Amino acid sequence: MSASEPLNPRWRAQSLPQRLISGIVLAVAAVVAVWLGGWYFTALLMLVLLIALWEFVQMADRAGYTTFPAAAMVAGFSALLLAATHEAEGSGLVYLAVMVWMLAQSLRPPVEGKLAGLAITTFGLVYVIGLGIHVIWLRDLSRGGELLLVVLLTTWAADVFAFFVGVRWGKRKLAPHVSPGKSVEGVVAGFLGAALICAAASRWVAPGLMNAGEAALVGVLLGVAAPIGDLVESMCKRNLRVKDTSRMIPGHGGVLDRIDSLLLTVPLAYYLFRILDVGGAS
Repeated sequence: MSASEPLNPRWRAQSLPQRLISGIVLAVAAVVAVWLGGWYFTALLMLVLLIALWEFVQMADRAGYTTFPAAAMVAGFSALLLAATHEAEGSGLVYLAVMVWMLAQSLRPPVEGKLAGLAITTFGLVYVIGLGIHVIWLRDLSRGGELLLVVLLTTWAADVFAFFVGVRWGKRKLAPHVSPGKSVEGVVAGFLGAALICAAASRWVAPGLMNAGEAALVGVLLGVAAPIGDLVESMCKRNLRVKDTSRMIPGHGGVLDRIDSLLLTVPLAYYLFRILDVGGAS
């Protein structure tokens, strides 16, 4: 099935059990890791983000671009490790070394097409690692575990509501030039579901951290950000002419397919919490 073809109902019905089982297992693993914190959480997050970065670089490589996967993985691992150990001041030296490495590789013949490969590799680092690193920063807040769980539940609610309502009642295409399977009805349902779950989660998962107005604001904005994050990844896949980033997760595709919405909602939530002075984020 090409990236431009919408999913047909029969395929959706066949993949739904796999999608549900995989989603539940991944959600439980994520919640447990967030709740435990420490290196359990950090190790799982680093693994997830590095796999997602590898998937992104390999997509571009299969599309015919000359990427720099080794340099990307070293830079990604270093950035995540520095963030986890609160040694961010060393990141400049790491990035300089990696950039020199990629530039040296790009000067080896043939040089045609190397500029596009440099740009794609750098974008992958910013997109996956630069955004994903906010998960560490959010979890590091004084009550960051509770806040991160709220963000996860809100984002998942947006995805789940949008998927099921879109499959059942979706008629009007949201952005057929980017993602033919997404409907306006599904996105509206996801938006409403995110607002509802955020309000409930802020009360039961993170009591006392946000008032009703703050929870409503966070829920609304994350409900908007989640489908945008999904569309950004869809745009990347369409440009690279693939349907899924990999086949690692049954029913979902790749790791990057599973975290695309979170790559936008978590950074947004982190800065919202800082602005609102929620959970020691000031």
